[in-house]
Parts: sequence; structure tokens; C-alpha cells
Amino acid sequence: MPELTDDQLDRMLEQAAERGAELALRKVGLGDDKAITDVTELREWIRAFRLVKSEALRSFVNIFIKIIILGVLIGLGLAAGVNLKHL
Repeated sequence: MPELTDDQLDRMLEQAAERGAELALRKVGLGDDKAITDVTELREWIRAFRLVKSEALRSFVNIFIKIIILGVLIGLGLAAGVNLKHL
């Protein structure tokens, strides 16, 4: 069995890795010229989703805190004897 030099082995492994990567990309539909555009667009969608998710959570917390504060104020008003029917 012929022995391979380190350089030959490295080249073989690199070629095999490239072929495997190309095959994997083709199998998931990213083996064409539009792949870079597709991945960039997908990243933009993910970034937008994360932003919307973050803003939705921030809004929910903001509304929740306002409801708590309103409840506390109403409770304090009732405790102080304020008649809410006139409001």
C-alpha cells in the first residue's frame, strides 16, 4: 500500500470536505448561485423576527406594569375613601 505524504493527505481531506459540503448544500437547496442571496434574506427575516419579538415582550411588560400601577392607585384611592362613581 503506497504511503501518502502529509500534503497529499491534507489535499485529499480538503477535497472530500469540499465535496461533502457542496453535496450537503445542494440537498438543502443552497447549491445554486442564489444561495448567498437566500441566506442573506433568511438572516434579515430572523433579525426582524427577533426585533419584533423583543418589542412585543417590551410592550407586554410595559402594559403589565401600568396595569399594576393603576391597580395600586385605585386601591389607594379606595382605601382613602375616594368615591369612584363620580369619576
